[in-house]
Amino acid sequence: MRSLPLIVQLVAFGVVTEVLAAPSVAWAQPAAVFEGTGLADLVSPTGIVGDGVTTADLYVLALGASGAPLTGLALKPSVTTGAVSAMTDAGGGLWKITYTPPKADARVSATLTLKGKIGKDTFQKSFDFTVSAPRGHQLAAAANPPKMILGSDRTANLSFNLAGGDRQNLHEKIRVHSHAAADRVKLGEPNDLPRRLEEDPAFAGICGRMASLLDPRQYAGLAPRQARDFLARHVAPALDRHRDVPDQRGEVKV
Repeated sequence: MRSLPLIVQLVAFGVVTEVLAAPSVAWAQPAAVFEGTGLADLVSPTGIVGDGVTTADLYVLALGASGAPLTGLALKPSVTTGAVSAMTDAGGGLWKITYTPPKADARVSATLTLKGKIGKDTFQKSFDFTVSAPRGHQLAAAANPPKMILGSDRTANLSFNLAGGDRQNLHEKIRVHSHAAADRVKLGEPNDLPRRLEEDPAFAGICGRMASLLDPRQYAGLAPRQARDFLARHVAPALDRHRDVPDQRGEVKV
């Protein structure tokens, strides 16, 4: 029970015409804040990474009908993907659940379900949240040529790759395969580096695409067009100016 001063304002046509103040009035908080047994809701989680290793803490806010924190909560959590621990009381109505996400190559949805009893009442509720792919699984985009001139260029190659993998680990594997392939080349045998990489499970994300990825035309950019432009603008006119010069041959020794 609380005592609050009461101020009454009589307003006519937007102007305060009278102010009355009473000494105090009695005020009491309603007996029930929430309907039923109370509130149990998941605090929206963010930044959960699906690498199969890094755990995340999920928090459930549990309050009784009066708004007071619930203690001794007996709810069993389960999840559609990944794994969860039992609930532990973090205080203030918050209950913590440790979540171990699955390995994910793309964003996936997960559903957390709580089952049990709150007081004498049976309780079951589900909550959806998102698990993101690790940073190593990012979409890479490339364009050839990297710049286009309106009115001149009509075509361009756009490529998108979502391969994934640990960069440091893959670099080490490439180094090992490169040395092995180089040893074969020194013996006069063909360079089998592409085959070695395709057969390595670590490079499964690009399996079957090695030939297209190694096509040098994908990385030449503007070079072919610049070369043709140079020949047309500079070399061809110079040759044309000297077309009447007799053919002369010389020898240069270095």
